[in-house]
Amino acid sequence: MELGILWTSPGAERENRGLMSCWRRVATCALVALAACAATAAAQAGKTMLTLTVTLPDGAPADGARVEVAPAAAGAIRTAAITGGRATVVLPLTSGSHRVRVALTGYRTAEATHDLPPGTERRLAVRLMPETGMGGSTISIETRYETSYQTS
Repeated sequence: MELGILWTSPGAERENRGLMSCWRRVATCALVALAACAATAAAQAGKTMLTLTVTLPDGAPADGARVEVAPAAAGAIRTAAITGGRATVVLPLTSGSHRVRVALTGYRTAEATHDLPPGTERRLAVRLMPETGMGGSTISIETRYETSYQTS
């Protein structure tokens, strides 16, 4: 006679099936939640934020300036305009190399290419110079914030 048969009651098999079913539900819910979180993290992992402050030589906002940001590879061109006395625009982008172009009638166009790593935020200062004056328009990096990961 086996020991398992001695210690098993007739209802124990039904209890084990119910217990196993409960654990299967818990494991399935945990896997679904994990997959949803992983999909969200993967979607956000390739994102970056670009903030541009566009001003004239006297420091005033460049009202009417048109900002274009295009990926170096194929992709959608993001556009924004400086309006209402606000010199700043914020554009969420995918990571990678992007061509930044800022134009305003009567001023020289500013162009530069920037590599934007995933999970970073970059602030660019754009100074537009008049077409009739000396010097060209510039795009310079004000600050850059990079994501850091700590392990313990």
